[in-house]
Amino acid sequence: MRETLTQKIQTDFDLIALLKQPTWNHNSHYHSFLLKQLPTHCANILEIGCGTGAFSRLLAQRSNRVIAIDLSPKMIEVLSASVSVIRISIFK
Repeated sequence: MRETLTQKIQTDFDLIALLKQPTWNHNSHYHSFLLKQLPTHCANILEIGCGTGAFSRLLAQRSNRVIAIDLSPKMIEVLSASVSVIRISIFK
């Protein structure tokens, strides 16, 4: 049976989620820039493609609620295990 592109992407990111998470990556380079584009406080923030939640945790400091969504169930597992902030709602 042939994997669809979506299934292939999900499988790849499930494998990436199992790797030790670095403290810096190409995405984290933009976190401060992106945060500067937001108001100092928001009621709700939606993050699509949240991965393991590094940016979601930063967003939670500026909002009442972060809705974090990712295609990869493993990424969501890693995020769920590391979140102690109630303001982050996680969906796959």
